[in-house]
Amino acid sequence: MLILNLLLSLVYCKTSSEINTTLPINQLVINEPYENELISDQTQYYVVNVADNDIEGEDGEAILIIRVNSPNLLVLASRKCKYVTWECEPESGTNDQPAILQDLKEGKYYISIYAYETSQYQITIEKQIYNQLTVINLQNGKLYQSSVSTEIQRQCFRYKQKKNDTLTINIHGANHKLEYFVNLNDKLPTLEAYDEKSTGAQINVFAKKVSVCVYPLKLVFTQNPHQSQETQDKIEDWMNEDLYQDIPFTIVIFNSDSITTLEVNQPHHSNIVSQQQQVYSFLINYHEDQIFITKQVLNRGHKGDDLKVYIGSNAFDTKEEYEIQFFDHDSSTYQLEPLQIKTLCQVDTKEDDQFVKLAELLKTSDNYTCEIYVLVTTTQKTLRYSLTVHKRDAGIKLDDGQIQYYNLEYIEEESLMRFYFKPQTQLNDINILCSTIFGKLEIFIKIWKQEKVTHKYDWPFATRNDSSADYVSQQTNIIHKVIKKSALDLCWPDCIVLISVGFIDDIQFEKYAQSVKIQEDVIYDDTFHVLVSQLFQDVIEGTPVEISVHHNQFKYFTFKNLQEIEKEENLYISLLSYAGSGYFSVTVNGPENMTVPHILGPYDFHADGPYLQIRKENLFKVLKDKSISLADAYLLIEVGSFFSILRQEQEHQASRLQLLINFIDQDIYNIQNGNPQMIRVVPGKPQIFKFFNLYQQSIKIKLQRTSGYGSMYLWTCEGDDDVNDCIEDTKSKDFKYDQQIVNIGQSGSQIYVDTKDENYCAFCIYLIQVSAHENEINGYISILLEDDFMRLPSGLLVEDGIEKEKHSQYSIQFQQGQRVDVLIQVTNGNPLVYLSFLQKFQKSDVLTKDKNNLIHINLGSEHEYSQYDQPDFYKDNPDSDIKKILPIHFIYDEIFVKIKCDEDCNYTIQYHVGEVGAQLSDGKIHVIPLSQESPISTLFFENYDDFDMYLEIAPMAGYNLSNIELTLNYIKKQSKDDYHLDNIQENIKMDLKYNHSNMITYQLPKYKGLFEIKLNHTQYYFRQQNNITSQQEQTIIEVNMNARDIKIIPYDRSTQGIIDSMEIGYFETYIPSQGFAVFEINTCKSEIEVGFVQDQALLLKEEFDYKFKIPENSYHIEVVEVNKGTLYLGIHDFTTKQANFQIQQHFYRKEKDIPFGKFVAGNDGLIDWKTNQKLYSELFINFTKVECTKCKSLKGFQVDYNVFVAVDKTKLFHLGFCQNSQYDGQDSTKDVIYSQPVQTYLLQDIDDYIVYQLDFSDLITDSQVYVGVMATITEQDKIGQDIKVFYPVIEVAVPNNLAKILHRNRTFFSLVIVLLLFLISLLTIWLCYYMKRLKNLRTELGFKNVVGMNALPSNDDAVRNHNVKMKYDHFEDDQQ
Repeated sequence: MLILNLLLSLVYCKTSSEINTTLPINQLVINEPYENELISDQTQYYVVNVADNDIEGEDGEAILIIRVNSPNLLVLASRKCKYVTWECEPESGTNDQPAILQDLKEGKYYISIYAYETSQYQITIEKQIYNQLTVINLQNGKLYQSSVSTEIQRQCFRYKQKKNDTLTINIHGANHKLEYFVNLNDKLPTLEAYDEKSTGAQINVFAKKVSVCVYPLKLVFTQNPHQSQETQDKIEDWMNEDLYQDIPFTIVIFNSDSITTLEVNQPHHSNIVSQQQQVYSFLINYHEDQIFITKQVLNRGHKGDDLKVYIGSNAFDTKEEYEIQFFDHDSSTYQLEPLQIKTLCQVDTKEDDQFVKLAELLKTSDNYTCEIYVLVTTTQKTLRYSLTVHKRDAGIKLDDGQIQYYNLEYIEEESLMRFYFKPQTQLNDINILCSTIFGKLEIFIKIWKQEKVTHKYDWPFATRNDSSADYVSQQTNIIHKVIKKSALDLCWPDCIVLISVGFIDDIQFEKYAQSVKIQEDVIYDDTFHVLVSQLFQDVIEGTPVEISVHHNQFKYFTFKNLQEIEKEENLYISLLSYAGSGYFSVTVNGPENMTVPHILGPYDFHADGPYLQIRKENLFKVLKDKSISLADAYLLIEVGSFFSILRQEQEHQASRLQLLINFIDQDIYNIQNGNPQMIRVVPGKPQIFKFFNLYQQSIKIKLQRTSGYGSMYLWTCEGDDDVNDCIEDTKSKDFKYDQQIVNIGQSGSQIYVDTKDENYCAFCIYLIQVSAHENEINGYISILLEDDFMRLPSGLLVEDGIEKEKHSQYSIQFQQGQRVDVLIQVTNGNPLVYLSFLQKFQKSDVLTKDKNNLIHINLGSEHEYSQYDQPDFYKDNPDSDIKKILPIHFIYDEIFVKIKCDEDCNYTIQYHVGEVGAQLSDGKIHVIPLSQESPISTLFFENYDDFDMYLEIAPMAGYNLSNIELTLNYIKKQSKDDYHLDNIQENIKMDLKYNHSNMITYQLPKYKGLFEIKLNHTQYYFRQQNNITSQQEQTIIEVNMNARDIKIIPYDRSTQGIIDSMEIGYFETYIPSQGFAVFEINTCKSEIEVGFVQDQALLLKEEFDYKFKIPENSYHIEVVEVNKGTLYLGIHDFTTKQANFQIQQHFYRKEKDIPFGKFVAGNDGLIDWKTNQKLYSELFINFTKVECTKCKSLKGFQVDYNVFVAVDKTKLFHLGFCQNSQYDGQDSTKDVIYSQPVQTYLLQDIDDYIVYQLDFSDLITDSQVYVGVMATITEQDKIGQDIKVFYPVIEVAVPNNLAKILHRNRTFFSLVIVLLLFLISLLTIWLCYYMKRLKNLRTELGFKNVVGMNALPSNDDAVRNHNVKMKYDHFEDDQQ
């Protein structure tokens, strides 16, 4: 029958440009499908009669929708012409944009169908009346394309067969936007009455007939107690308004004997179970150059060869009869070469001779076609898969939120693979993602307004040399672009996003391709995936997906491979931030139980941060509680965005996030070169990462650890070695790794493989294993080739180093209109920094470090953007189809940074977007800029230990901490995946531990959870809020959080060290080359023991090359001869009190350049003193000036002297020599210390002796005080390398205390003396009065005695004398 049809086609069909009026016109019946075949470049004609009762219904006028199920056809319909062409002003349509006939009139409508590719198709004239149901009868194995929308909210179908059999109902459309209901009879199901239900999963039923109705998925939100009803309704309306736009879908019903028709260039999605066989067929031209068959297993836990594909010339009874077997796992695409096509199209010679002769005749014609069959089977329990028959340059439709996979190998160097996406709503941005783990690709994006419906073969897809593209990506392995919803206003409702994908070929790959022909056993994975989404999208384990989420909006993911957890233990979800921050919540759903999650509830699992681990037992408990079977279950994940815990950001701010789902117990993870991958490794469960080395370039493997310690190992897997076998080899006692780091954790832990190394292997698989020690490791792992651009996550501090005449490259992504700060803190060397919007850096300025060893790049305005290289599509584009598409219609931009060094150099690099600053890493130094444009910086730190946490803030040279306001907010959290955004504690109290002249140290409370630290420059903020214009000012500060990790010692700036009693603290610094490290150590409190070592393993064992003790209240200089690499310090406090010290490090290549030791206190630091004999409140000290014993010249040296006086020696060191204005509650302003700077001198001008007068009038009374002198020597133009010389502290007897008291209270004591003199005068007068009375008394007594002597006998004299004495005694008592 097929050949007879082909014969008719050969006889009657002409090209579209030649209309043959003798061609037959096929009669169509409304709502009845009609099948046909059409050869490429041919046209077929139809007619449909519209009766009077077809025009109107009870609820309004009818419309006719002309649906075809092949993507390779163009439909033209009109009443004007019998053989319809464009000249007839027809209604036009395709399979996904059907032609619609409105304002119907009674009579005949004519239809022309033109084929761009040979097709087997089905055409249906579908009548629709608003609110009136239309039912379509489906045919076995035939795809039917339809849609539901705001106007057509229900689409129903029926299917009948002769006997009961297993029927598969497969509906495919936009992700999580449809739900369908099934009855196992003729009765149409409703939302309330049905036998089966699904929100996208394939349904298998045993029946003779079925009825199916498809609806837009209505999302119903559970009332959230944390949200107002108004907010709840707003979110629900926003989501469902999006869902009620036009939603196209494809439906097919087939049984065990069905052969489903595949159309070229149209992906087909399905499920298959163990031992099941599914058969497909597609029509192809005998003379086709090449055709591709791409399969993709959508369960990433399975290999590609788990899906067995057989290709044959017939639907054979057994799979062994098929001519071609395709189930290799190294490629997901099979290419049918011309010879294979001709072989498959051979006619069986057993047929009638006339058919054989006819077939031979047709082979000489361009119109000869044949049918090819594809059998799919699996041995696995359940597989989700996609199958696509396609040509290289065909436009393939992308469904909203559905991932598609293809192979780069089959994209030729000069050609591009084409895709298109038709937006279904104006309410959401469009996320476009294209990614591969193999090689590099580029994409071209064009936002096109389709004035009239034409076929995609005629669409203006961008080419490599086409200047009309609205966006052209750089060449990399992951491309994420977001089109703002505002851009759709320029073309709505006729917007089509055209995407062209190209593979970047090079000479190295050509060599590789040649080697493959010789060595066929080389295994690699060159798949790439492409995804476009507006709200919901699919996510597959192991495949990272990037999104952009606006503040107070959400994106949703569906994870449908939950059944794999039967073989695993835990499911692990991570959220990597490239800008802003994110959180997510998860619900477990099934056909009868669908709940939209929200971070404040409802949810089954949630995480307000970057990690979530779902344990198997917890998942099964939820499934049991909800009565959902594991086979029907899927996860719905909501991802939200926030930039601050408390502050409400503007809607225009968007977080750029990457979601990754893995089973934590799986063996191997793919990793993309240039893209940091978040890792979380628990003890006893190492993670292995696989990387295929395609290019002949050196390899750098970096592990940026944020917490925990462990080991990293590297080895290769060559040729046809199975990766699992290579892993098994490591268990052998004789196995040796190519390279290893036994203790990862030091700054910039990395493995470097040079192309000249013995263990370097091109076109091999590299395996990297990361193992954790006692605690879990959190951080990022990256693989970088020489030409790679490392994509920097926002706020992440990356430590890096470059060898002589080498370079490193970075990609920074930011949101237009926001301030972007790129901060490069140079440790050593003189790096040159280039900045450009282009990877080629053609016109880039060269930036160098400033006096603070900092390179600060600020992008905050269009003016600043314009000074760097920009792509052509940023400029006015006269060739653009929409003249108004501008860069502002894309949310994120990308800028590239290149760092070159003429000699070895080391540095850290980080970037901040807007007010979102650093993700603080324990022990690392972060640079934070504040300006009037961005006066606030938000920092985050997570803690899960019981260690003390200290936050150190220090201004860079030339800046200060005035007007800096610091606040601390906190979310309680026991682990990285256990906390809540609504459990916020604001304005947490911090203890001010030390307030130094150039740094402040706070102690944070010992809370477990997330800390948000806000730095606010109040002056800048006031100006910003009040629109006060001023000169461009900024303040740059350094922030260091230290808890339990190794603390970085900054160069040429002191830092505080705090160690609890009987504990040890770890410090590190990078040594750029062999030389001498000089350490200045002030022991402000407690004796310490210091040890040095350059091996981290020995550090953790507390084994040092040498160590020494420094007494309390001492200043010590230590010179250490070192080699290139990391130098570690272990500082131990063996006392019973907490140690505090300050440490500052310098480096010198040559010993003779070390200035320390050249400068000494004159006269051995002896300080003489004497008091002012006339003015006892003054003290004179006399000390010899600083001397330089080895200086050739004293010119250029400046000396500042400071004199400190305190009654407590510890306070003198803390508040004096250590220069803390506050410590442990002590304040230098509260009469505990006297500090006075002395005049600044030039070293060559100063006299030998310096005499300084101290005024003690403000000191407390004490018998003695301590006096110290500190000299600071600064060499001109050498900022940050001040040299300090301390004079030994002397104890001084305070001048006469009484004299001091009298001197201080002269007026008071004068008044007291006058008063005393007055009182003495009164007393004298009073005494004189009584003395006179006494004299009179004695006179009287003497007279009585004379008289008595004549009367009394002599023996009575004793009694008389006694009485006189008694009277006198009484007299004295009266006086008293």
